[in-house]
Amino acid sequence: MKKYHILQIVLNKEERDLINKEGHDAVERHAKQLNIRCSLGNEGWEEVNIEDYDHVANIAADNQEDVFSIGNSPDRNDGHPQVELIAEGFYSLSVGDIVVDADTKEVFGVAMMGFYELSTTEKNFK
Repeated sequence: MKKYHILQIVLNKEERDLINKEGHDAVERHAKQLNIRCSLGNEGWEEVNIEDYDHVANIAADNQEDVFSIGNSPDRNDGHPQVELIAEGFYSLSVGDIVVDADTKEVFGVAMMGFYELSTTEKNFK
C-alpha cells in the first residue's frame, strides 16, 4: 500500500462568518473550490493554489480509487485502520479536494469523474 496525503479546504470561524455575511465569493479559496465543484468538466483547476488547502489526513491505499472509497467510508473519522487524521475537519473526499502521492509527490484533484493531474508543487506534509 501507498501513502496519500489528503488536502481539503477547512474554513475557520472567521471565514465562515464572512461567507455568511457577504456570500461565497468573500473567501477566495472557498470560491475557487466552489467553481471546481460546480463545473461540468475540469474547469477551475488552473486557479488552484495548493497553499490554500489544509493537510487533513493521510490514507494508506493501493491506488487513487481506493483513496476515494476510503475517504468516503462512514468510519473515516472514527478509527478507520487506513486513515491517519492530521487535523480536524476531514470531511468526505469530494470534487475539488486534492490527493498527493506521498512517494512520487504527484498531485491530483478530485474531479467529477476520476482525478485531474495538477502540476507538482512544494508543500510540507506530516
